[in-house]
Amino acid sequence: MKGNKNHLPKKASFPFAILLCIFLAGCEMDSFSIGPFTITTSTASAAYSDEDMIRARITTFTEAYNNGDLDEVLNSFATRPGQQIRSTINVAQNCGGSLLQKTIGVGSGLQFSDLFRIGTAMMTEGDLITIEISEIKIEEKSAIANGSMTYREKAAFNSDIVHEETANIQVILVKEKSDWYIQDIQPLAS
Repeated sequence: MKGNKNHLPKKASFPFAILLCIFLAGCEMDSFSIGPFTITTSTASAAYSDEDMIRARITTFTEAYNNGDLDEVLNSFATRPGQQIRSTINVAQNCGGSLLQKTIGVGSGLQFSDLFRIGTAMMTEGDLITIEISEIKIEEKSAIANGSMTYREKAAFNSDIVHEETANIQVILVKEKSDWYIQDIQPLAS
């Protein structure tokens, strides 16, 4: 093989196979074959329990909301509600963008995600929302997480007074492609 630049030396094939395994594991493939060998991979969901993944999804949603990261907030939702929210935002942005530009001179380059980030930053110092989960009921492809959500906001823009309200909530989740996503968040009657 000396001088043949089109082939990797045999020593490189084993590390390449390991890298391929790691890559394919991240792609959620259960197994693949290399020549006469079949290699079984484990996906991320196998490493964590459903309850761990549900708690992680709710934490991701909460952190994204508090950081004003609209894209990550929307990525926390299941496909159907996530697409509906994105569509609504697009319509509002497309229609409202030209209206904002005409009425108050705000440029049409302003995105709703920018407004979301600015709004969450102005609402309060620290976390705007916190979610504490007390119980999770899991079925095969759906789950309900019961708990409480605390919402904090400044009483006025330049005020030091912070209004805080806590409510019991129910987070409804669905399992899509071996991970959990939020379907809805509903207040519970006290």
